[in-house]
Amino acid sequence: MGITATCAGRITKQGLRTFQAGGETYCGFSLAVTPRVKVQGKWQNGPKLFIRCTVWDKYLAAHAINSLQAGDNVIVSGSITTEEYQGQTNLNMGVEALGLDLSWNDASPTRDQQQASGGGYADAADDFGEPNF
Repeated sequence: MGITATCAGRITKQGLRTFQAGGETYCGFSLAVTPRVKVQGKWQNGPKLFIRCTVWDKYLAAHAINSLQAGDNVIVSGSITTEEYQGQTNLNMGVEALGLDLSWNDASPTRDQQQASGGGYADAADDFGEPNF
């Protein structure tokens, strides 16, 4: 169990890595988070923080693999845990939500076939895309 957090950062040059577990495809990537800090009245980049992210949900992983690449600015939300290795503390995040950071990118969503045919999450919306609450 970790701490739930949301972070904005950039996918590092290694990009997304895919792997198999139990016949399912998952993905992982390293996220570089660079905070802005004020030093003597001027804003500058602070020290980079690297978070190892893993997307366990097979649908989210598939969309990430098809949509994202190294250098993309993203926003991730999930559970952060720490891991000690060779005297260093590493941060890991189990990603539950992931998307482009629109502060840096334009995006045009596309719908997969299942959603276009009324399956998947689209069941929660009426013909106008509004929630059926």
